Amino acid sequence: MAFRAELKGMKRVLRRLGFTSKDDVVEQKGRAACEIDTGDELVICELIYDGVFNDLKPEVWRHKLSTSQPSALCPRKPLKTAE
Repeated sequence: MAFRAELKGMKRVLRRLGFTSKDDVVEQKGRAACEIDTGDELVICELIYDGVFNDLKPEVWRHKLSTSQPSALCPRKPLKTAE
């Protein structure tokens, strides 16, 4: 049951950020996030879609993105489970 509530919350966040539709279909923004393989995909995708990199030269934003660590290398805290 705890996982179901967590999944529901995650889906709600993805809908609110525009990564999925109200019918849980992955939108263009969500597909773009799936292709990003560095750091926190959702944050980087938000920065791209908000135009943060628009005024930067390609070599500058490429450097900024390359400094982001892949999420597999970042230690994560284990999820709390209901006992």
